[in-house]
Order: sequence, then C-alpha cells, then structure tokens
Amino acid sequence: MTVKEAAYHKPANAEGGLYVLLTDLKDDDIRNGGATALAEETAYANGYRPWGRKHVGMPVWDAATRRSSQAFWYHEKGNGR
Repeated sequence: MTVKEAAYHKPANAEGGLYVLLTDLKDDDIRNGGATALAEETAYANGYRPWGRKHVGMPVWDAATRRSSQAFWYHEKGNGR
C-alpha cells in the first residue's frame, strides 16, 4: 500500500482540500481499515484534520494488477482539536 499522491487540489466545481490517492491496496487493506489509517496519517502530516470534514472515494479495482486504489479528500486545515 503506497501513497501515490498527496497534494492540495481545488476542482472548479467542488470544494478544495488535500487529495490523498492510495494505490496497490489489497482487499484486506480496505476491509481492515489500513487504507483509512494511512490516509489519515498522511493528512495529519500535511497539516489537515483527519477527524474533520472529509470525503472518501469508493475503491477502484484494477483486474490486471489485482490491486485497488482509493481516494480521500480532507477539507479542514489545522492539527489542533
């Protein structure tokens, strides 16, 4: 499981925030919460609140590599509670 991208993006038709894309996920990474935990650690390290407002994308399956990818958006800056 790797972080392929973690950067600020602001789409024209949506609210901006930290976009985290995880790749090379196994089914267990998604079911057991490992993907969410890695995305939250990445958000926290980049100055975003992982417990704040966020959107989680559905995992996308790549049949050729037998791996999934999943995207997360974090919208609130600041690490303080």
